[in-house]
This record gives sequence, C-alpha cells and structure tokens, in this order.
Amino acid sequence: MPANRDAVLPSSLKNSAEKIKERIASIQEDTANAVESMASGTHEVEEGTKAIREVGNQFTNIMSKVNGINAQMDEINNSVQTVSKGAEEIVRAVDSIDTVSRETAENTQTISSATQSQSASNEEIAAASHSLANLAGDMQEAIGKFQV
Repeated sequence: MPANRDAVLPSSLKNSAEKIKERIASIQEDTANAVESMASGTHEVEEGTKAIREVGNQFTNIMSKVNGINAQMDEINNSVQTVSKGAEEIVRAVDSIDTVSRETAENTQTISSATQSQSASNEEIAAASHSLANLAGDMQEAIGKFQV
C-alpha cells in the first residue's frame, strides 16, 4: 500500500495545485473586476461631485440675481414713494394756487367796485369843480359890477 500511496499523493497534489491555481485565477479576475468597478464608481462619484458643484454654483448665481432683483425692487419702491410724495405736493400746490386765484378774483371784484365808485366820485368832483369855476366866473362878473 505504501507504493500506491506514493503514486496517489503526487496526483492528488497536482489536482489540489490545479484547484488552487484556478481559485487564484478566479480571485484575481474578481479582484480585477472589483478594481475596475471601483475605478468606474470613483469616476462616477467625481462626475456627480462636479455636477453637484455646478448646481451649487448655479444656485449661488440664482441667489445673487434674486438679491439683485430685490435691491432693484427696493429702489423702485423708494422711487414710487418719492414720486407719490411729489404728486401730493403738486396737488397741495395746485390747491393753494386755486385758493389764491379765488381770493385774487374776489379782490379784483372789490377793487373794480372801488374803482368804479372812485371814478363816479371823480366825475362828481369834476362836475362840482366845473360848477365852482362857473360860479367863480359869475362872482367875478358880479364883483366887477360893484366896482365903480
């Protein structure tokens, strides 16, 4: 039996070595596939990271533009308030002008009435002056008759 045993042992070792070799080759192939998958995964993670950064940059740009629009809206609101205050001042000024115009019209009528009254008085004074002049002339004639 020992001779048979010596013949079986190398054959058994050869089979075991072949199996080990096949397992090593399988492990190496699995390892290569795993390394390739990890490289592909790493590349995809890098691409995803780039995409996320780009989206972040775009959101930052969007927020910057939104803030700019908000600032412009504030400026427009301030301008509208300024215009509104100016319009209110214009309305007050027009109301004041209207009041002054009405007062001026009333005063003009008063002045016109006073002017007409004064004109009538001047005409009366002129007529009275003319009468006085005639009377003075008549008196001069009468005095002349008394002088001898």
